[in-house]
Amino acid sequence: MVYCTGLPLLMRPLPQICLQAASTLMLAASCGCSQNYLVYSISGVQAKFCVPKSHTLPEVLLKLPGASVEDKGFAFAGCRYAPAGTQCNVLKSIITGSTAPYKTFKGWRWQDFPNDTPIRALASSPNSTLKSKHHGSVVVVSNKQDWRWYVWLKANHLSANEKPFLEEGDQLIATCRTQTVVIADKNVKEIACNRIVRGQDYVLNYSFVSDTPIPQGVETLDSTVFSQIDSWRCKQ
Repeated sequence: MVYCTGLPLLMRPLPQICLQAASTLMLAASCGCSQNYLVYSISGVQAKFCVPKSHTLPEVLLKLPGASVEDKGFAFAGCRYAPAGTQCNVLKSIITGSTAPYKTFKGWRWQDFPNDTPIRALASSPNSTLKSKHHGSVVVVSNKQDWRWYVWLKANHLSANEKPFLEEGDQLIATCRTQTVVIADKNVKEIACNRIVRGQDYVLNYSFVSDTPIPQGVETLDSTVFSQIDSWRCKQ
C-alpha cells in the first residue's frame, strides 16, 4: 500500500493506492509518529496504528473470506526471517501477520464453517485421515491431496478406543505445513502454521513457526502478538 516510488512502472500499485500512501504519510505527523513509522487503520477501530517501517508489508497477503474491498487493515512482517543483527521487535517465531475488521471473522468452531466449505469437505472425505492426539483432546485431519494438516481442539475429549470425529464445539486452532527455507545460506526445514483469532476490536491472522506438528501454547502466542500490535496504537 505504501511503496509507490522507486519501483519499476510495472511493479507500482494503482494510482489510488499511491494516494492512500501519501495520506498515510500525512497521518504519521498527526499521530505523533517519526519518519520511521507508517500509520494504518482498521475498519471499526477508532485508534490508528503507528507501525515501524521495518515491519510493514506492501499489502495484506491473505484477505479473510468475509472481508470486502472497503475493509481496512494492515499487514506486518515478523522477525523469523529478519537478517542477523537487525533490530526486530516482534517475536522471532512470527513469520507474517495481518489485521482485519472484527466483523470479517465469525470463528473457527466446527459450526462456524458452512456445510459446503472445503474444510468441512476435507474432514469428511474418504481420502482424509483423522487421528486422535493428546489423549483425545486433539484431532488432526490430513489428506494426501493437501500439503497442510488441520489441528482441531475437541470440545469433548475422545475416549481411548473412540474413532476420531469432529462435531459442534470443536475448534480449529491452526493449519500447518512443512516447508524448507533458506536462513543464513542454509536450507532449514521447519513447521509453519497459520492461526486466525479475534481480539478485543479486530481480527488477527498470523503465521508462525512451531517446534511440534501440534502447536503448543497458542493462546499465549496470541496474547503476545496482540500486545505487540496494541503497542503500535497511536497515542494522541
